[in-house]
Amino acid sequence: PDGDAGLGAAYERLWRAQRSGRRFAHLPRVIECYKTSDELVVVSEFVEGETLDELVGRLAREGVAPAAIAQRVFPILCDAVSELHGVTDPPIIHRDLKPRNVIVADQGLFLIDFGIARCYREGASS
Repeated sequence: PDGDAGLGAAYERLWRAQRSGRRFAHLPRVIECYKTSDELVVVSEFVEGETLDELVGRLAREGVAPAAIAQRVFPILCDAVSELHGVTDPPIIHRDLKPRNVIVADQGLFLIDFGIARCYREGASS
């Protein structure tokens, strides 16, 4: 992998960081990452859990107030985004952070789906 700023580059950067010994509390492990002639192949750890979307729906049906859910999840979600931004210099920007791309598992909260993530570029218009 060449690690350019294009689509899939975030996976390559995560893979290289993890291969060099970095461990992340809120990012699944990238097991393998390579390019074929026309696509990027990524094999990552499967994280057993619920998406944040599923969790919020389940807790709402159980009568838990949205504010209580937010107080529990938002600080951890902020930690996860901070961790993602600290993976590389320049930081990785997820660009598709939504409740379906957050897994809440017994071992913690994980950000997933870095397919359209990009590296921050000073002065970039998009």
